[in-house]
Amino acid sequence: GVYGEFVPWGQNEIVYFPMNPDAFEWLKQQWLGWSRSGITMAYRPNYLHGGYVMPHLSTRQAGEFFQFAYKHGMIGFDQDALYGHWATKGPMLYLHMRLGVNPLLDIETVLDEYYEAFGPARNCVREYFEYWEAYSAKRPGGNLYNPIDTHVAYPPRVFVKAREILDAAQAQAKQSPRSEYAQRVEFLQAGLEHARLAARFWGSLNMGNVPIDAKKLQQARQALADLVAFIRQTEHLYIADFINAAARE
Repeated sequence: GVYGEFVPWGQNEIVYFPMNPDAFEWLKQQWLGWSRSGITMAYRPNYLHGGYVMPHLSTRQAGEFFQFAYKHGMIGFDQDALYGHWATKGPMLYLHMRLGVNPLLDIETVLDEYYEAFGPARNCVREYFEYWEAYSAKRPGGNLYNPIDTHVAYPPRVFVKAREILDAAQAQAKQSPRSEYAQRVEFLQAGLEHARLAARFWGSLNMGNVPIDAKKLQQARQALADLVAFIRQTEHLYIADFINAAARE
């Protein structure tokens, strides 16, 4: 006669995906332990809080646990924090919508669906998001629910390779007479630039506070001005949840 919603929680990596294999196995055992008690269970994770506007991805691991929960008694799910950071987390959000309809879908097949939307650029776009998924699994910094450490987790150097991959994707997309492929890559490029500018802004602050030094204060003001100007140019594209981001910034 008891209904419970399973909310993964703990310290650092235990809170959100991605997590190391030991923590991931521990999480599965927690689910099984409650499931064996006989209660009715739903799944209510918070990991979509994580990552701020960055390309923070745990697509496969999060999808795997969703399917694990379904196969072991999950009767429903309630995702907290459905932020629309579409240009940086598209595959992960798309996968969750598809698994929400049919949890037994093959994860790789669903991702193939997403990448197919980029036409001749599909392979480059796949490489781009897999680059970020691999980086997210080992990057420094916390879960970025509080984005103070964004610049530590995403230093300038990590955006260079990503930009190169999307440039190649754009070149391939433009080979098609269908302009929407190039426009979709431009959408991803805008998300990447927004993430870069946001990380630069946080790096200009003093642990999240306004710098006292006059020179650093001017740099912070410029970083904020550049971020705001970019948002004004792209807010009609829905590349990110600017309202949520602004509340944190």
